[in-house]
Formats: sequence, C-alpha cells, structure tokens
Amino acid sequence: MMSKDLTKKIITFSGQTAGRDKFYRTCQYGSKLLWWCLEQGSGDPDLIRKVKTLEKTIGTSRKLFRFGKSFDAITAAMKTIHLPDVFLSFTITLAKLNQSVYLLIDHTLWAHRIGLVEVDSKRLSNLSTRFWLATLILNLSRDLYELSNVLNDAMALYAKRVGGGGIGNHYTSNGVDGRDSQHLSTNNNSSQLDFVILCLQQNMPVVLDLVKNTADIFLPLSSLGYLPIPVGVQGLCGLISSLVGLSTVWESTLKIQP
Repeated sequence: MMSKDLTKKIITFSGQTAGRDKFYRTCQYGSKLLWWCLEQGSGDPDLIRKVKTLEKTIGTSRKLFRFGKSFDAITAAMKTIHLPDVFLSFTITLAKLNQSVYLLIDHTLWAHRIGLVEVDSKRLSNLSTRFWLATLILNLSRDLYELSNVLNDAMALYAKRVGGGGIGNHYTSNGVDGRDSQHLSTNNNSSQLDFVILCLQQNMPVVLDLVKNTADIFLPLSSLGYLPIPVGVQGLCGLISSLVGLSTVWESTLKIQP
C-alpha cells in the first residue's frame, strides 16, 4: 500500500503541465529507442510499425500540450532580465526568448499537421530546430559558468584547508555546507578531488542541468545535419534528458534556479 506522502507526490506531479510533458517525452524517446533496437534485432515488422506510430502520435500530442508555453517563456524572460549577475541575466533571458520563438513555431507546425493552416513545414521545422539549438547552447553556457563557480569554490576550500585555516560551519555562496566538508579538513590524505566531489554533490541541480542539456544538444545537431547521429543514439540521448527532466519535476530541489 502506497504511503500518503507518495500518493500526494504522484498527484502533485501529474497535476503539473511540466510533469506530464516530461513523462510523455520519456515515452516518446523510449519508443524511438525501442523501435530502433527492434529493427537492429530483426524484430516483428508489425510491432516496429506500431511503436513508430506511437512515437509519432506522442510527438504530435506533446505539441498540443505545450500550446501557450511560448508566452510563459516570455514572462520568465521578463523576470530573469533583472538578475544581478550580468552573464546569467544575458544567457538565461536570451535562452527564454529563443525558447519562446521555438515553441511558437512549434504551435504553428502542430496546426499545420492537423490541417488547420498551410505552411512550408520543412522550412519552419528547420527554423524551429535552429532556435532550439540556440536555446541549448545558451543553457549549456549558463551551466558551464555555474559549474566554474562551483569548482572555484572547491579550490578555495582546498586552499583554505592546506593553509590551515579550516572550514567554517557555514554555507558558501554555491551551497557547499561547511559542516559536510569538516571531515575533509581533518584528513591530511584528502585531495582536491574530494572537494570537487563534495561541491558537485552540494550542487546537483547544476550537474543535472548540464547532463540534460548535453544529452539534448545532439538532437538538433542531428536534425540540422551537423552530426550524423544514428536513430538509436538520438533515442538514448532524448531518453536520458527526459529522465533527468522528469526527476527535476518530481523533486523540485533538483531543478536549477532561476
């Protein structure tokens, strides 16, 4: 029997648009990986066809479920433009604006797919993918910037230990708990790697966002023809990023802010 906390968490997760989208996205790329594996293993052609149809159907449905999110991205951009850190303000705001255009084109493609409007779907799909790629590049730039700050803190902690200053019982600017690192300061055999691992553990949202965006960026690169990536690898990359995204919605403390 499920506990009340788990039941409440499932209800909260399923009630979020982001939660449902991540779940459907996981199914979409899981289906893509599955039919590729079936093809490589000479699976039943009828089963492969059904799985391909499932993938395409979920993809079309997700375009409908995301309807209106382009305006949410614009609203978010209006907030992040006032961040005190200039680099974060620039990358996050520009990423949100690119995402809004990408989603807006996505809405148009959905309307074309169901026959509401007639557009040059190939040209618009290519343009949408370019905006998606730009969004991911900006997100990765932000992740690497945040990660560099984390590693700089790790080196500062290490230098402080070597210098004999000890590590105070407080949180650093990147959320590194001095109490958690206290055992390292008393261990003469501890290395820089210990501090790096500690800082990464204390900053899982940054690490997970980096993993998600790194896995995702191969998808538009493949769609635009910049990298010849097999369908199976595309499915795997999409599945990895979807699972990471799903985990950040399930556990909000793992989601990078802002």
